[in-house]
Amino acid sequence: MAKLHVSSTDHRVRKTHADSFYKTDLAAILDELTISDIEICGAEVPFCVDATIKAGFDHGYRIWMVPGAVSMVAKAQPLIPEGTLLTHYARIWRDRFLTYVDE
Repeated sequence: MAKLHVSSTDHRVRKTHADSFYKTDLAAILDELTISDIEICGAEVPFCVDATIKAGFDHGYRIWMVPGAVSMVAKAQPLIPEGTLLTHYARIWRDRFLTYVDE
Protein backbone atom coordinates (compact mmCIF):
# COMPACT_ATOMS: atom_id res chain seq x y z
CA MET A 1 0.00 0.00 0.00
CA ALA A 2 2.37 2.65 -1.26
CA LYS A 3 -0.12 5.51 -0.74
CA LEU A 4 -0.79 4.69 2.91
CA HIS A 5 0.87 7.26 5.16
CA VAL A 6 2.72 5.46 7.94
CA SER A 7 4.29 7.27 10.86
CA SER A 8 7.19 6.00 12.93
CA THR A 9 4.84 5.95 15.92
CA ASP A 10 2.20 3.78 14.20
CA HIS A 11 1.76 0.22 15.41
CA ARG A 12 1.57 -2.65 12.95
CA VAL A 13 -0.01 -6.00 13.66
CA ARG A 14 0.77 -8.94 11.40
CA LYS A 15 -2.01 -11.50 11.38
CA THR A 16 -2.38 -14.96 9.89
CA HIS A 17 -5.97 -15.65 10.86
CA ALA A 18 -9.33 -14.02 10.15
CA ASP A 19 -9.53 -12.85 13.77
CA SER A 20 -7.11 -9.92 14.17
CA PHE A 21 -6.73 -10.72 17.87
CA TYR A 22 -5.81 -14.40 17.37
CA LYS A 23 -2.13 -15.01 18.17
CA THR A 24 -1.28 -11.32 17.73
CA ASP A 25 -0.31 -8.54 20.09
CA LEU A 26 -3.29 -6.38 19.07
CA ALA A 27 -5.05 -6.60 22.44
CA ALA A 28 -1.80 -5.83 24.28
CA ILE A 29 -1.16 -2.78 22.09
CA LEU A 30 -4.71 -1.48 22.54
CA ASP A 31 -4.54 -2.05 26.29
CA GLU A 32 -1.14 -0.35 26.56
CA LEU A 33 -2.58 2.67 24.75
CA THR A 34 -5.71 2.51 26.98
CA ILE A 35 -7.96 2.19 23.95
CA SER A 36 -11.46 0.99 24.73
CA ASP A 37 -13.20 1.74 21.41
CA ILE A 38 -12.41 0.32 17.97
CA GLU A 39 -13.73 1.55 14.66
CA ILE A 40 -13.94 -1.27 12.12
CA CYS A 41 -13.60 -1.12 8.37
CA GLY A 42 -12.30 -3.66 5.90
CA ALA A 43 -12.84 -6.32 3.34
CA GLU A 44 -14.01 -9.92 3.44
CA VAL A 45 -17.03 -9.52 5.68
CA PRO A 46 -17.71 -13.27 6.14
CA PHE A 47 -14.15 -13.86 7.29
CA CYS A 48 -11.85 -11.16 8.68
CA VAL A 49 -14.39 -8.44 9.44
CA ASP A 50 -16.92 -10.68 11.17
CA ALA A 51 -14.28 -12.57 13.16
CA THR A 52 -12.55 -9.39 14.31
CA ILE A 53 -15.80 -7.66 15.31
CA LYS A 54 -16.84 -10.61 17.45
CA ALA A 55 -13.38 -11.12 18.94
CA GLY A 56 -13.06 -7.43 19.76
CA PHE A 57 -16.45 -7.56 21.44
CA ASP A 58 -15.37 -10.66 23.40
CA HIS A 59 -12.24 -8.78 24.52
CA GLY A 60 -14.46 -6.05 25.95
CA TYR A 61 -13.93 -3.31 23.37
CA ARG A 62 -16.74 -1.06 22.18
CA ILE A 63 -16.97 -1.57 18.43
CA TRP A 64 -18.06 1.16 16.00
CA MET A 65 -18.57 1.15 12.25
CA VAL A 66 -19.56 3.64 9.58
CA PRO A 67 -22.29 2.00 7.48
CA GLY A 68 -20.85 0.77 4.21
CA ALA A 69 -17.24 0.74 5.47
CA VAL A 70 -16.90 -2.95 4.64
CA SER A 71 -16.85 -4.98 1.46
CA MET A 72 -16.16 -8.44 0.16
CA VAL A 73 -14.89 -10.28 -2.84
CA ALA A 74 -18.05 -11.53 -4.55
CA LYS A 75 -16.29 -14.73 -5.61
CA ALA A 76 -15.87 -15.70 -1.94
CA GLN A 77 -19.60 -16.41 -1.58
CA PRO A 78 -20.89 -17.06 -5.11
CA LEU A 79 -24.24 -18.46 -3.95
CA ILE A 80 -25.24 -15.41 -1.92
CA PRO A 81 -25.46 -11.99 -3.60
CA GLU A 82 -23.11 -9.44 -2.02
CA GLY A 83 -25.88 -7.04 -0.99
CA THR A 84 -27.83 -9.82 0.71
CA LEU A 85 -24.76 -11.01 2.60
CA LEU A 86 -23.78 -7.50 3.73
CA THR A 87 -27.33 -6.85 4.96
CA HIS A 88 -27.34 -10.18 6.80
CA TYR A 89 -24.14 -9.38 8.70
CA ALA A 90 -25.24 -5.80 9.42
CA ARG A 91 -28.38 -7.17 11.10
CA ILE A 92 -26.34 -9.61 13.19
CA TRP A 93 -23.83 -6.96 14.32
CA ARG A 94 -26.21 -4.04 14.98
CA ASP A 95 -26.83 -3.52 18.70
CA ARG A 96 -25.30 -6.91 19.54
CA PHE A 97 -21.63 -6.53 18.65
CA LEU A 98 -21.28 -2.94 17.41
CA THR A 99 -22.86 0.46 17.07
CA TYR A 100 -23.09 2.18 13.72
CA VAL A 101 -21.59 5.67 13.78
CA ASP A 102 -24.70 7.28 12.32
CA GLU A 103 -26.82 6.19 15.28
